[in-house]
Amino acid sequence: MLSINVDHELMLVYEKEVEQRRRQHCANMVIFRRNKKAKQKALEVERRRLEEIAKQLEANMRNAAAVCSTEENYQSQSSMDMLRELVVEIEGLRNQNIALRKRVGLYAKFQQVLMEARQPKSDDLILPIAVKSGWRVYFPNDEPSFHFYPFTQTDFNDVMDSSFTELSTNPPDVSLAGEFMGWNVHHATVSSNAGDHSLVARARFTKHVRCSLQEAYWIMSKEEKDSWPVIVTPLNWGGAAQRGFSTVVLQQFNENSCVLVRNITGNDEVNLRYICLSQRSRYTERGGKRVITYTMVITDSESNKRSRSTETNLDKVEWVTE
Repeated sequence: MLSINVDHELMLVYEKEVEQRRRQHCANMVIFRRNKKAKQKALEVERRRLEEIAKQLEANMRNAAAVCSTEENYQSQSSMDMLRELVVEIEGLRNQNIALRKRVGLYAKFQQVLMEARQPKSDDLILPIAVKSGWRVYFPNDEPSFHFYPFTQTDFNDVMDSSFTELSTNPPDVSLAGEFMGWNVHHATVSSNAGDHSLVARARFTKHVRCSLQEAYWIMSKEEKDSWPVIVTPLNWGGAAQRGFSTVVLQQFNENSCVLVRNITGNDEVNLRYICLSQRSRYTERGGKRVITYTMVITDSESNKRSRSTETNLDKVEWVTE
């Protein structure tokens, strides 16, 4: 009898919990449906608002198109008139341009004839070494000219051999200072010249390139003279693209040896220039290592030094002699 009463009470508790869960579920569903209806109503209101905005924008665009069409109709005639006037003006300018081109061409030819008559040809600047009296050197950019006394083959070889011997037997003690535009820069300690005790600064620039010696030798032989390295430049000088940079070959001993002069006009209009001996050579060392050398040495001679002292434009020219 006790067992039956306990089971009955448990059944009543279970049914009560089920009823509470059902009522809670019904209440939750009511709240969910209310929220869903509210969201749908809000979305409907937003849709109507956007439709009204779209209709308003469409009406505005139609009105603007109608206004533009009306203005174009009014301005079409004036635009055609302006186009006709523009075509006539362009044709007149074209005819005037043709006439000006003809006049400029005649002026250029006349100027070229005058320049050729005043300046010697480049072939005339490279005179035979046997000419001992020298000749007048003119630059292509109208820098002040000067009188040049040529070097003999012996003079050329002596300067080159002396420079090569000094660098090979008594090379300067250099140390890596840093990198400049892809080149490794090695500086040597500043020394004093044994002759006039002037200070001498030395630097070495090295760079590894992937190129065969034959290709390098061929490229060096085809380079223009103005693209060769510039040994010395004026202060605050911006580069070879500036006005006044020019190179004149004075003597050509062979395809690998020559004497040249370089003139560089500084910002103060003073012409910095130097005479340079240039030589390109290739050989094989005892150990079998192939070497290509490209040597440029600034030099001077007593004859050229005396000649410069008689020039009248000393205030416009500054010579570097070593």
